Formats: sequence, C-alpha cells, structure tokens
Amino acid sequence: AGLAVVVGQALFQVSQAWLRNERRATAHTGLALLRWVLLLLGIGLFLPMLKLGATGLLLSMALSFAVTSVYALRTVIGLRRLGIHGPSLKASLGYGLPLLPHALASVLFQASDQVLLAAYDADGLNTAGIYLLAAQLASTVHMLADGLQKAWTPFYLREDRDHATEGWRRVRVLSFFAVAAVSCATVGVGLFAPEVVSLAGMLSKNDWSPAAQVVPLLVMGGFLRVYYLVAFAVIMGNKGTSRWIAVVTVPAAIMNIWLNALWIPEDGMNGAASATLVSWAVAALALGILSRKARKVPFKFLQAAMLIPLVAGALWVGVGQGLLVRAAVLVGYVAVLAALDGRDLWAAVRALRDHKAG
Repeated sequence: AGLAVVVGQALFQVSQAWLRNERRATAHTGLALLRWVLLLLGIGLFLPMLKLGATGLLLSMALSFAVTSVYALRTVIGLRRLGIHGPSLKASLGYGLPLLPHALASVLFQASDQVLLAAYDADGLNTAGIYLLAAQLASTVHMLADGLQKAWTPFYLREDRDHATEGWRRVRVLSFFAVAAVSCATVGVGLFAPEVVSLAGMLSKNDWSPAAQVVPLLVMGGFLRVYYLVAFAVIMGNKGTSRWIAVVTVPAAIMNIWLNALWIPEDGMNGAASATLVSWAVAALALGILSRKARKVPFKFLQAAMLIPLVAGALWVGVGQGLLVRAAVLVGYVAVLAALDGRDLWAAVRALRDHKAG
C-alpha cells in the first residue's frame, strides 16, 4: 500500500508539472481539489466501514492519486507520445537534484505529525486518523495557496525577465491578491470546520468531532505557507540562490519533528498542530530572508504583514461561537480586507481574468 502511494503520487506530480508548464492554473487547482475529495471518500470507506486502519489510510491516498492521475492524463492533458529529450533532461537534473533535500523536508512536514501521533499518543492510530481528517480539511487552504501561487508566478517571471518594465505593479498586486484570497479561505475553513466534521461523522457514523478542535491551528499554518510559496518562487527564479533552499527548509523540518516529539505526549493533536504552525512560521520567515538575497522585489510587505494578526484575531474571536456569530466574523473580515486594499484586489481579479482570456 505504501509503494502504491509512491507510484500514484509520482504520476500525479507529472500531470501537475505539465499543467504548471502550460500555465493552466485552474486545471491544476481543480485536480488537487478532486484528489482531496477522493481521499476523503476513501478514508470514509476504508477506515470506519472496512476497518482497515493504517492500511486503509494508505490505500485511500494511493487510490486518490491514481484515479486523479488517470483522469488528468486521459481527459485534461490527453495521451501523447512519450520520449526523452537529452538536453532537457540534463538541464532539469542539474537544476532539480540540489532540491532533493528540500523535497525530503516537505515530506517530513507532511508526515511527521501523523507518524508521531500514532507512536506517542495513548490512542495511537485512532488519534492519527482523526488528525488526518483535520489535516485534509486544512489542506484546502494549501491547495488554494498552491493554485494562486502558480497563477501569479508567470507575471513575476515576466517582470523579472523584462527588468520590471512596469515597476513590479502586476507582481505587487497579484502576489497580495494571492495572500488575501488564502486568508479568506483560512478564516472560512477555520470557523466552519465543526459543520464539515459533523457532516463527515454523519456519513461515516463515527464521532470525528475532536478533529474540528485542531483545524484552526492547521489552517493558520497553511496560511503562513502562502508567504513561503511567494518567497519560494522568487528564489527559484535565481539559480544562484535556489541551491540554498534546502539549507533553510531542512532545519525547519527537523525542528518540526523535534517539536512534535516534545509536545505530542503532553497535548496530543493540539501539540502536533502547534508544532506544524510554528514550523511553517519559521520556514516562511527564513525563506523570506533568503528571497531578498535572490531579488529585492517590492512586495506589499506592510499589508501582507497586517493580514497575519487579522486572520489570527478573526479565528480567535469566532472559534467556539454560534453559527451566526461566526458568519458575521467572516463577513467582517472580508470587509476589513476590502478596506485595506480593495482597489488593487479588484484589479488583480481583472488581471487574472484577462490573462485567462488571452
């Protein structure tokens, strides 16, 4: 089952890479969402109904990757003649091999909390399964961050190539739009997690309610990750600094493992979610510093920094309140966001629409 996950994920990443190369951000995000839905369906089938435990988790992941990949290759991409272009392969390996430690760090970020929960928590795999549901719900924020980052990156690369002929305006507007959109998703998912988890419990006839308690921490970590992704794009645009990404991300992944081992025995899922949040904050900050070495892009630093306490405050005020209060908090957050930078946010929507039409 574990090997099936590896094969399925490899196929899925090939299809996603092709879509990124073709600048098809909508299809890229849609496939990621489809995989997430299939994963939740698989978890509902293999865990509570068939009682397959850890094997069921792996099978759910493998099938979600495999089915999405087959759909992408046949429907979205279309089957093409396969071949290897030697010069391209050599260039890709020369650029990509130094990033392998960074890729390993990403795997550690995704898996260490669940593995250590299964090892150190008193209820073992059952707690890990509940936490996985919370992590998958929070992964909607990650998927949106990935999709939006892929959407604005072409604008950044074009400005970088043309030496910022338009004064980085498009990059400033679209990068902040990406951060702002993810912030709205973070507040929405964090506030309404109890209803989604309750629906999952009704469908599976199991009590998943503890998962809702850690979703706000996990989505906050996912929100900080969007800052990481913006910095990552800048660094990858400079071969001189891209090789240093592992120096930043590997220590953050090691810290994540250490914090999980330290906090899980005492706080269980809350400890795991807190470790993830702190680790993403450190990784985003470190990568942001490295990105300034690669290229001093004049992002909207002040507005972007202001969103962090605003999102945290909205979650702090709304979590645990009634449905109407949480809805009011979400509407209020969107209103504050519009007041903060409404003109440029609307300009970003128009730019993305025009880019898609072109």
